[in-house]
Amino acid sequence: MLASRISEFFLKNLVDDPETRRRARILYPSAGFAVLSCVLFFLPLYAGGVMGSRFLILSLFFAGLGGTILVLVRFGMVRLAGFVLVAAFLCVANLQLLKVNGIYGTVYMANLLAIISAGTLFGKRTVLLTAAIAAISTLGIAWLTSNGAIPSDEVENPYFEWLRRTSFLFVAVVLHWLGRRGTEKALEESRKAIKEKRSITQSLEQVMEHGDVGHWHWNLQSGRVSWSDNLYRIMGIDRSQFSNSFEGYQDYIHEDDREFVLDAVRRSLESPAEDYHVRHRLRMPDGSVRWLESRGNVVFENDRPLEMAGVVMDITRQKQAQEDLERVYSSLAEGIIIFDSKGDVISMNDSAYQILGLSRSADSDAAIELPVFFDADENSLDSESYPPDCDVRDGTNIRGLLAGSQRQGEV
Repeated sequence: MLASRISEFFLKNLVDDPETRRRARILYPSAGFAVLSCVLFFLPLYAGGVMGSRFLILSLFFAGLGGTILVLVRFGMVRLAGFVLVAAFLCVANLQLLKVNGIYGTVYMANLLAIISAGTLFGKRTVLLTAAIAAISTLGIAWLTSNGAIPSDEVENPYFEWLRRTSFLFVAVVLHWLGRRGTEKALEESRKAIKEKRSITQSLEQVMEHGDVGHWHWNLQSGRVSWSDNLYRIMGIDRSQFSNSFEGYQDYIHEDDREFVLDAVRRSLESPAEDYHVRHRLRMPDGSVRWLESRGNVVFENDRPLEMAGVVMDITRQKQAQEDLERVYSSLAEGIIIFDSKGDVISMNDSAYQILGLSRSADSDAAIELPVFFDADENSLDSESYPPDCDVRDGTNIRGLLAGSQRQGEV
């Protein structure tokens, strides 16, 4: 929350330009860090005698630089703030007297920061320009030193010292080039992966749209539920009508189905081995009822559920067709018995009960004990061998059609 408020404070005066805002997002955290480091660390270290006056001056310089950049960014002068940052690093690194002391620390690091800042804020061409400016300014210091304009007793050959500083620039340019090349390659691969993933997602969306299928995702950490466009269409609601929460989804579940749906969700969240699979009704905003089949699974980490995702299929038409078929099935004059692969009864229509002289009870059809069927030679028949004409044990001859159907291994 605090970070977003700080970001809003510094970015609210910027023009609506992505590149300008990108630079600002790089500059104001860096400048703020420089100011805080000086106040919280460097000044206390100097007061405690740990650091000398030269380091204090350098720290105050960077604190002032950070404050200046913050002001420039705040008032929308982002490009100028970037130029000031790069120029400050160049001055610290290359406008020092040609002394061997401190070169390996201050000069190298400041030049490296200047080159990296220039490349990050203004592009790769400015890396070479920044290195050239640094080399030229150091060459000017070497020339003044060799002519006696700048006294130096510690350097025998100012141009040799210039060459050493320039070698640091070369190393900094190479390091930045290698880092930028690796970053660009990684970004390119990431863009390709994102593009491929987006293409696959679009293809899936098109397939789902034609098949009355939608997909959903539930972030269990934030509680946010996301639906695909097709799922909104299946649900018959607008995006503005959905609260993007599981509680919001519960409001649409039919009141008679709500409890077992919630129970299925609880089981899936408690056990990694339990997949989510339910068929339930929805109470639509217009009062109509739809049937959905939903499948999903939960992602666990250290036995803790993190997210849940799945697909939803609108099976309203299949349910209506099934109900129509059951009405026809129940009204047929022929007796129909449906068995599973083990020979157990799955279902019987009313005519089958009447023909076999059985009475329908509260128990399921699968619990019914059927009469034993025999062929003409008094051989008992199993469920796969029933002919059109057969006798039951009590001698009753059944003249009708004993029909069966087979689907997914069930007879």
